[in-house]
Amino acid sequence: KKFNSKNNHYLFHMATGSGKTMLMAATIIYLNSLGYKKFIFTTNQTNLISKTKLNLLSNLKSSKCEFKNTFIEINSKKVQIKEVQNFSKYSNDIEIIFTTIHNLHNKLNEIKENSINMKDIENQNIVILADEAHHFQSNSKSTKMNKENKSWEETIDKLLNINPKNKLVDFTATMDLSNKTILEKYKSKLIYDYTLKKFRDDGYSKEISLIQDNNKENRIITSILINQFRYEIGLNHNISVIPKILFKSSGTIENLEKDKSEVIKLVSSLSIDKLNELLNNSTLSYIKKIFKYLNTNEKKENFISLIKKQFSDNNSLIIHSKDKNKEQKLQIVNNLDNNENIRMIFAIDMLNEGWDVLSLFDIVKIDEIQKNTIKKSTISEIQLIGRGARIYPYTYKNELNEELDKFKRKFDKNINNDLRLLEDMNFYSANDNDYINNIKKELIDIGLKDKNEKNKKIIKVQDQNQLSNFATKLLNKFVY
Repeated sequence: KKFNSKNNHYLFHMATGSGKTMLMAATIIYLNSLGYKKFIFTTNQTNLISKTKLNLLSNLKSSKCEFKNTFIEINSKKVQIKEVQNFSKYSNDIEIIFTTIHNLHNKLNEIKENSINMKDIENQNIVILADEAHHFQSNSKSTKMNKENKSWEETIDKLLNINPKNKLVDFTATMDLSNKTILEKYKSKLIYDYTLKKFRDDGYSKEISLIQDNNKENRIITSILINQFRYEIGLNHNISVIPKILFKSSGTIENLEKDKSEVIKLVSSLSIDKLNELLNNSTLSYIKKIFKYLNTNEKKENFISLIKKQFSDNNSLIIHSKDKNKEQKLQIVNNLDNNENIRMIFAIDMLNEGWDVLSLFDIVKIDEIQKNTIKKSTISEIQLIGRGARIYPYTYKNELNEELDKFKRKFDKNINNDLRLLEDMNFYSANDNDYINNIKKELIDIGLKDKNEKNKKIIKVQDQNQLSNFATKLLNKFVY
């Protein structure tokens, strides 16, 4: 499909972390070369707005910005990408309105000074960039959320159809193309389909293990021991990596604060006796590696000392939807790979979408599983796994002194190599059969786990992240 065809609606269906943002940047450049100057970026969450601004606006000086220069050269003309609240009539620059779909819906249906509305834009050619577009698909269920989704979809359709030259470009990793209605809607609009299974098979992810332990304290301490061991393995191989742990709760904000206090208390009280108890009794291969590594009391004491120093209150971050410093904290979590201080993040369903962090190696579900929330929890957990599944890039030369691809797993055939720890991500939870089976099934359904994999206590699955050749080719058409 070509953007300048009669079709005005397109879909990039791509796995989490596979280069959707870069493709979005390329799309903006490409459509500007066809004469489009006015863009609306919309999604369902405010944290995605903040993240995307950092990706697209060079004036914010973010290391993750796709555009390193203030001006971009397109068709021998220099243009600037600007954030605006309403479109100007005469600017030659690329103007982008960043707004949640909720705010966009409200703005388009009321007239306010300096605010976008239907009357102002009906004669302008615009492009709608819809991120996490799976949220904008209506269905027949009469729940509050589905009614809201339907109104969102109607708003986008109205905006698209107000001018025949308008274009809508959807981006998502999780469009339900198994749904016949949605498939029928998108089969003529799908530009690129890079599935999670393909992503996995290409080898650009951490190897994911599900670890079940009904002892909450053990879950917490085990995750910290393994996380610190990753850090030391990196140091031993001159690899600069500061592994992060995400402690996830689906409870109240008050409970989240208590969970953080509990973790800090467990760390501060960690002793050689407790360490020996875990090392001697655990059947986890990770812990067995640590047992072999810490072969003297002196090493154990140093190991515990470093843990107490690096997993302190000062090295933690708590974030939730009602946090008054939420925007500031979102900027921190969106730049965690460059943060040498933060080792622990405590969150309640804030980081399931729009968050991409390479240095996330361990996710701990602190709260117990409630039978009536298994389905909702499963979706949330699968989304979180996708957030940190992209491989942490590091250089490594094999026995022939050949440098291997830094963005790919290197030890699929040699999982006993210590550096394999930098290619793993663990998800820790209580051992509830229904819950675990639900996660396994979902991982199989979306392609993150092979159907023929045996039922193990530690289940290894894969998620992938790699910028597609398509994105690179599209970007290389332009100088910027």
